[in-house]
Amino acid sequence: IVALGEVDKNAKCSFKDTAEQQWHYKYIASAYSKKIITGMNDELFGTGESLTRQDMVTLCKRAYEMKNGSLEPNTENTLFADDESIADYAKDAVYALYAAGKINGMGDNTFSPLSPATRAQGAMIIYNLFLK
Repeated sequence: IVALGEVDKNAKCSFKDTAEQQWHYKYIASAYSKKIITGMNDELFGTGESLTRQDMVTLCKRAYEMKNGSLEPNTENTLFADDESIADYAKDAVYALYAAGKINGMGDNTFSPLSPATRAQGAMIIYNLFLK
């Protein structure tokens, strides 16, 4: 949201684990209002929870498309060996960003969707999507 210049100080969200006086509220509320993020359910955002690789890619694709238009998935020649472990909601994002050259797998033809995203992986995706 910050990288996109889309922080909305008036945005609201009603997650029980995110209060208006907390430092992160305006970012979560802004991303929620732009439909970039959803919660873990209707009541919880998941503040303090780890972000999986598949969730990071899904959020980044939504943010990219908000600014730049649609990226189409391409699964013809890019199926990862652990494709069955990628959640249905994340497959389009994983394969669209992979086909566009914005993300990589883990080097052994896997994506490792449930592994926690590292700061380095996040920096690479943000750079490739928004700064390159």
